[in-house]
Amino acid sequence: MLSDLMKKFLAKVKASPEGKRIIGMYDHTFQFDLGGKEDFYLTIRNGQITIMKGKVPKYNYLNVSIVESTPAVVEKVLKGKLRPADAFEGPMWFKGAWCKRRFHVWLTRMFRIGQETSRVSVFDLPAKK
Repeated sequence: MLSDLMKKFLAKVKASPEGKRIIGMYDHTFQFDLGGKEDFYLTIRNGQITIMKGKVPKYNYLNVSIVESTPAVVEKVLKGKLRPADAFEGPMWFKGAWCKRRFHVWLTRMFRIGQETSRVSVFDLPAKK
């Protein structure tokens, strides 16, 4: 499930110094509206991340951003096959007012940090014998 993949992904983000700092910047909820079955939302409060399947029980316009996409696009971003900036320019978008731009940038930065921490450096590979 995508919510499980997101948990693993955000654990990598939180493990990095930059990711920990970014996660602690705001308290907010992101509802991932993926067309039904795989909908989930992630809430960040006081630097702690909670991911739940389904829809946000209490929608508050100021504290919840809706991210519309498809499961395939979100999976590509989480697996590093699609850059977050490219996803938000096309197949993934925020629903809401322009004032949520900061949350769009914040989520994009978290995705970027997660992708960077997931990459294997050539210096981490074993030497050829």
